[in-house]
Amino acid sequence: MSKPLIFDLLPTLSQHIDWLDLNLVNAPVQKINEFDHKHLWIKRNDMINNTYGGNKLARLEFILADVLKQKKSHIITYGGTGSNFCLAVAIFCQKLGLQCTLCLFEQPVTAQVQQNIKLLHYFGAKIDYIPSILTSSFNFYLRHRLTALNAYFISPGGATTLGTIGAINSALSLKQQIDNDELPEPDYVICPTASNCGMAGLVLGFLLAGLKTTVIGVRTGRDYLGPIPLNTPDTVKKTILKTYRYLQDKTNLTKELDIVEPTIINDFFGYGYGYSTEQGKHISQLFKQKLAIELEATYTAKTCAALVDLLKKPQYINKNMLYWHTYQHKDFTAITDTVNTDDLPSNCAGILNQLPPITYSS
Repeated sequence: MSKPLIFDLLPTLSQHIDWLDLNLVNAPVQKINEFDHKHLWIKRNDMINNTYGGNKLARLEFILADVLKQKKSHIITYGGTGSNFCLAVAIFCQKLGLQCTLCLFEQPVTAQVQQNIKLLHYFGAKIDYIPSILTSSFNFYLRHRLTALNAYFISPGGATTLGTIGAINSALSLKQQIDNDELPEPDYVICPTASNCGMAGLVLGFLLAGLKTTVIGVRTGRDYLGPIPLNTPDTVKKTILKTYRYLQDKTNLTKELDIVEPTIINDFFGYGYGYSTEQGKHISQLFKQKLAIELEATYTAKTCAALVDLLKKPQYINKNMLYWHTYQHKDFTAITDTVNTDDLPSNCAGILNQLPPITYSS
């Protein structure tokens, strides 16, 4: 894109935030006829960039621009061992000549997790791996902030106001495709939610674009960490309102928005974050066989399992449905087959020696 669509919608916003061109294209929409539903499309965010796909780059266009604006040379972020957001940060830190530290916590070992560990190492990230999510959270939110005073910290998944603005920009790209008659206005968009900002940005973006589309989130991350809410309708709504207030403060935005309680499906999360499910395994096989689209266990397989379940319900039969595909599945085999992992942290290197699980929890 030559410039963000949100700068066309809110021109004065460009006076307050920067944007970094990561050579993204408007992710194509694809009509799907293989699931016995006459009104189903997929937004193919896996095809958004030749180097790396998925939905994370839309957030990084604004976040990385802010890093450069603040003249920071070191980024620290946080996620699971299979985090595609962490991988995207590592890739583009290397491209921009920035130091990258990743605070990682344990998630179930899969072939994708093992591949990501190798890729993080290949792209020059410093891996600070602590298996316990609580201890790792302490490591990211406190210890590193006391010792790396000049670093730029990015919340997990890019869940910041700028990250949400990136998701709004993605929502506006769908409005552009609707205006170009590439698809009808969806009645429902189904997407994973694990860090709030992706779903929040879509909800807010559709509202700003004047669409009546309802976003249905499928919870793929923890809803609570102890007493702290992480992925709930309330946390998504708070992210929407926080970002909307920010935009009002920075622009002449006065449009009144009817922000209803977000809808989140909780029934497909399974045993926990990163754990495969039987439904997800089945749907992954169907998507690969019927559509040649790869899904992964943590986010997209669970979301598509929920999607296919929705398609069977009477109230959705004649509705325009769009699945917001967030996975990146560029083939990095040529890299991972040659990565030297001798100097990985010993506890992290041990991940590569584990056999991925073959059982799936329902």
